[in-house]
Amino acid sequence: MSEAKLFSEGTIIKIDDTQQVTDKFKKRQLVIETDENYSQKVAFEFVQDRCNVPDSYKVGDKVRVHFNISGREWNGKYFVNLRGWRIESMNEVQQQSAPAGEDVPFPSADAAPSKEYDDDLPF
Repeated sequence: MSEAKLFSEGTIIKIDDTQQVTDKFKKRQLVIETDENYSQKVAFEFVQDRCNVPDSYKVGDKVRVHFNISGREWNGKYFVNLRGWRIESMNEVQQQSAPAGEDVPFPSADAAPSKEYDDDLPF
């Protein structure tokens, strides 16, 4: 079974402080609003050593949040959490997907060969 690459993009609307739930467990919530026709407000939970991931972001930043889905049962009720593990600024994402240089068109098959070089191929 292949693992899906899960991420969501939007604008940060809330970053909570880290909560120390027990002596050994801490968590932090970050909420984004997606940029779709019917926008959604999506809450992500960062736990343990990932609580510091949102530190370099602020409300209003456009981001891509990478997450895993986790589920559990408690007293006959079922809960689903979106566990965040990475955040990227949309500026970084757009720079990564931008072409490195100018696009150079590939010559068509009908183009006349250039005489700038010796063609020593036997065919």
